[in-house]
Amino acid sequence: MKISKSIFLMTIVLIIYGCASVNNTNDTLAQDFINKIIDSAPETSAWTILSEDSRYILQDVGTSPGLRGVIVWQVDTEEMVFSGYYYDDFKMNENIIEIVYPNVAKISDFNDDLTDFAENFLHNNPEPPLEMIKIAQETGLSISLLIFCDFDLETRNRNIIRADYVLTQ
Repeated sequence: MKISKSIFLMTIVLIIYGCASVNNTNDTLAQDFINKIIDSAPETSAWTILSEDSRYILQDVGTSPGLRGVIVWQVDTEEMVFSGYYYDDFKMNENIIEIVYPNVAKISDFNDDLTDFAENFLHNNPEPPLEMIKIAQETGLSISLLIFCDFDLETRNRNIIRADYVLTQ
């Protein structure tokens, strides 16, 4: 799911005017929590949305294109269920979001499965593509290795999808 400004604005309008339904018996408390999240959004937040099933509030955080932060709260418990990163376009399918783990240089910070996956990728792909290196040299951009994963908001399980070199600021 790619978030556009029109979807963001429509979601905010629906929430403010109480048209967005929250699927629980305590709509007033849920609506109050949604409003609290929106009111506390940092200036660097490009969007705050409600998931299609109205169970999660998702909020973008960041100042640059490419690698950005995302925070997810569960509406009925007001619990933060995820805080991390996504890359470029935010993708969501039902209650699964695509997330990334940056900074492979700090590989010891990762869990064992992420470490193993990153080490295997680096073993098989020790250098970024030459064209990417050329672009980085010409533009001053950096090259980072990101590990892309699916994260299930309901089960809190992460599934590693792939790793890739990307240009970042």
